[in-house]
Amino acid sequence: MTERRSGRAAAGTLRQAREAVAREAWAEAYGLLHRLDPRRLTPDDCAAFADAAWWTTHVEESIVQRARAYSGYAAADDARRAAYSAWMLFYEHQLAGRAAVAAGWLRRARRHLRDEPECVEQCYLAWMDTEAAQQRGAFDEAMASARRMAEIARRCDSPDLHAMSVQAQAGVLVARGRVADGLEDDRVRARLAGLGPVVGQHVARMPYPLINTLFDDLVPAGLHHYWKGAFSYGLPDGAVDAFVEYGPTTPSIQSVTVVFPIDGACHRVRPEDTAFSYRDADYSIALSPTLTTREECEARKDWVRAYHKALEPHCAEGAYVNFMDADDQDRVRANYRGNHARLTALKRRYDPGNLFRLNHNITP
Repeated sequence: MTERRSGRAAAGTLRQAREAVAREAWAEAYGLLHRLDPRRLTPDDCAAFADAAWWTTHVEESIVQRARAYSGYAAADDARRAAYSAWMLFYEHQLAGRAAVAAGWLRRARRHLRDEPECVEQCYLAWMDTEAAQQRGAFDEAMASARRMAEIARRCDSPDLHAMSVQAQAGVLVARGRVADGLEDDRVRARLAGLGPVVGQHVARMPYPLINTLFDDLVPAGLHHYWKGAFSYGLPDGAVDAFVEYGPTTPSIQSVTVVFPIDGACHRVRPEDTAFSYRDADYSIALSPTLTTREECEARKDWVRAYHKALEPHCAEGAYVNFMDADDQDRVRANYRGNHARLTALKRRYDPGNLFRLNHNITP
């Protein structure tokens, strides 16, 4: 009797979990699936568990569940689902810096789709062919692969993957130094050229997702960072002096001193109208020693701390949250200034359990 009751309870939990997955309520789905005996889960359940784990930041558990889903699909000769699972495992291992393991999963994905008729999963392989050719400098081959991805996505009616193929084509154009077919804007280029002699330039329209890949070659996954940031009003002489003093001792080619301008449309919105309260600042400064090992990065923390201390008298109290490290939690209130109380109230209402906590967030 107890065993039957337990079975009914598990069936109910699984049903609730599947409903949560259908709603993309990932935290709820993760909690429910985590309570179940893995032997009760189908390959589809394991794939959903992997997605739920991924979206709730349990990355290693996502990999475990995705591998279980892959095994189930492969055992059932479900080539397309096995191939997609293998591709996702390639992607997750690659993000984790495990290149050799990732390459093995990509080969499995290719093997499963080798004899399959055209299907949407082949878009992912064409995408990887694009990136591999682009890295070799084989730009014609890369563009052909990106266009093949677009055609497959169009015929398979996948607007998301078609959009990604457009991004891939734009990436090839930018990588080969061309801006064309809607990417170039000659009027802007002409205005910039009139400002003075051009030492080097890259001006192009591009999809926003592409912007997030621009530093990938310079700063690949697996490096170690330690960040400090600041906002400034203008560039005071004291700040420039700090750049001149510490710039020559930058510890590696990947280490950064970046001065981002804050202007234009950003200044046309009042600081209290959005969460970002430093809309009135002129520059956002980012500093980081970026090195190949944790030990090297630890050894150069004093460099960036001294650099930041030299800038402090010439900068605002807050900094952009992306340019802060674990020991900057006490600066969160300064980052949001007068908006902090309102943001805390919103956090308490919509995220009282502090699910979204990986950055320097506002605690409820």
